[in-house]
Amino acid sequence: MWRKLSEKQQEKYYRKWIKETIKDETELSLKKHIVHHAKEVYKKDPKEWIASMKNLVYAFEIMYKLKSSVALQLKKLDDKYKKNSKRYTPPPKI
Repeated sequence: MWRKLSEKQQEKYYRKWIKETIKDETELSLKKHIVHHAKEVYKKDPKEWIASMKNLVYAFEIMYKLKSSVALQLKKLDDKYKKNSKRYTPPPKI
C-alpha cells in the first residue's frame, strides 16, 4: 500500500507509523533495542542496518521530544577532537 504513495505522502506515513510504534515502547525498552541493534552492525547488510537504526533514532527523538541541531552535532565533533586530537579527524578549513 505505502509503495504507491508519493515521496511526500510516504514521509507523512512513515512519521505516523513511528509515532504509533513508540506507544508500545518504554524509555528503557527503546534504549535496549538501540543497544541491541548497534551490536548487529557487523552482521547485517549496511543498507538494511542504517534504515533500521534511523527508525530507532527517530523514535528516540520523538519519545524524548528533542531534535539534535547541527550546531550541537558540530560541538560534539569539536569536543571529541579537542579531547584527543591524535585520534580524531581535525575540522576542515572553512
